[in-house]
Amino acid sequence: MHEHASAGVGKIMVQSMLAGTDYPTASIDLKESLADKILSRDDIQDPISGKVLYLQIEPPQYPNEPPQILITGVEIGKEGAFTGSISHQTRAAFGTANFSSSTVELPLIMGYKARQFFQGKQEKQLNIGNTLKILGTEFTLIGFLEASSDKVVNNSLIIPLNIAQKILEKKRDLSLR
Repeated sequence: MHEHASAGVGKIMVQSMLAGTDYPTASIDLKESLADKILSRDDIQDPISGKVLYLQIEPPQYPNEPPQILITGVEIGKEGAFTGSISHQTRAAFGTANFSSSTVELPLIMGYKARQFFQGKQEKQLNIGNTLKILGTEFTLIGFLEASSDKVVNNSLIIPLNIAQKILEKKRDLSLR
C-alpha cells in the first residue's frame, strides 16, 4: 500500500494549460538541458521519471484522444518511466519491455493497440525479430507489451530516445514523463 501511495510522489508530469486540445500537447516541449536539470533534482523519483519524445503517426479517432499510433522515444534504461510505475507496470506479453536486454541496432517495442493496428496491415503474423519500416528506418521488433490502462502506452511504437531524436531531428525538445 505504501508503494502504491508513493508512486506519484516526486514524479514529474508536464502538462500544458491547453491540455486536451491536442495530444500530446505541443507546448510541453522542453530544452534537453532543462529536462536534465529537472530530472537531476533530489525530489524526483529516478526510476519513474524520464525524457520522452513523441511523434504522431496516425491521428486520433476521436477529439481529445491520443493518436492511434505514435512514435515514442524513451531513454534506454528508463522504459519503466513511460510504461508504468511502482503501482502500475505494463509488462511484455512477448519478448522484452527493455532496450538494454536487446542486442539489435534499431530495437522497437510495440504497445498493445499498435500491434493490433500493424497486424491488420500485414499478410503474415508479426513476431519478435520481424522488421518494421517507420519513417524510412527499419526497426527490429524486440517486444510486444500487454494491454495497459494508459492509451498512450497502448498506441506507442517505443524506440530508444537517441534514435528518435536522430530520425525526428528534434535533438533538444523533449517531454518529461
